[in-house]
Amino acid sequence: MHRSHGSDATALKKEGNGYFAKGSYEMAIACYTSAIDLWMDPEDRAVLYLNRAAARLKQNEESKWRLALTDCERAVELHPANAKA
Repeated sequence: MHRSHGSDATALKKEGNGYFAKGSYEMAIACYTSAIDLWMDPEDRAVLYLNRAAARLKQNEESKWRLALTDCERAVELHPANAKA
């Protein structure tokens, strides 16, 4: 069964953006991850992967850099024309 939870994902993305703006990167990552699990549109999911990558980079921990790169690679797979990825 294929269901779209776009509105839930939109709310989670907005919540994640709020956490990101406050510097609460772990909470932002959690929100983006939950939204990724819900959002079905590839272009929108690519944005979520990029948001999560940015939050991981802001944590400024070397262990998170590889995860950020993996998120960017996934974003490119989902939306190759996305210049940010």
